[in-house]
Amino acid sequence: MKRITILMGILLLATFAMAGEGYGGKHKKGKGGIGLNMPSMGMLERYKDSLSINDKQIDKLKEIRREAQDKLIDLKAARDKAHLKLKDALDDVNYSRALLEKVLDDVTEKMTAIKKHNIKMMLDMRDVLTPEQREEIRDKVRGFKNRMSGGEGKMRGR
Repeated sequence: MKRITILMGILLLATFAMAGEGYGGKHKKGKGGIGLNMPSMGMLERYKDSLSINDKQIDKLKEIRREAQDKLIDLKAARDKAHLKLKDALDDVNYSRALLEKVLDDVTEKMTAIKKHNIKMMLDMRDVLTPEQREEIRDKVRGFKNRMSGGEGKMRGR
C-alpha cells in the first residue's frame, strides 16, 4: 500500500506540473502560441487601425473574452476541487487503486476541459476577424516574437 501511495503521489506531482496555470493564468509567455496567433486584447486595440479592425469587431472580441473568462473561473474551480479530492484520496490508506485512478482521471479530465475551453475561445475570436486581418496579425505577431527573441539582430550578424 505504501508503494501505491508513493506512486500516486508522484502522479499527483506530475499532474500539477502539467497543469501549470495554462492560458489565462499566471503563465503569460506563449499565449496564442498554439498556431492561432491570437495576440492580447491590448495589442489588438493598439494596432486596430493598422490591422483594419473596426470597433464592432473589438466589441465582439471583448465580449467573447469576457464570457470565456467567466466560464474559465468555474472550470478552474472544478479542477481545484478535483485536485483536493485526489490529495485526500492519496492520504487515505483505505482508497483502492481503482478509486484512486478514477479520481486521477477526473483531475485530468478537468485540466483537458480548461485547455479545450481556451482553444475554443481563441477560435471564436479568430472567427470574428477576416482572413486578411488574421494574416496581418500573424505577420505582426511573428515580427514581435522575432524582435523579442533577438532574431532581427542575429540576422544582421549582431
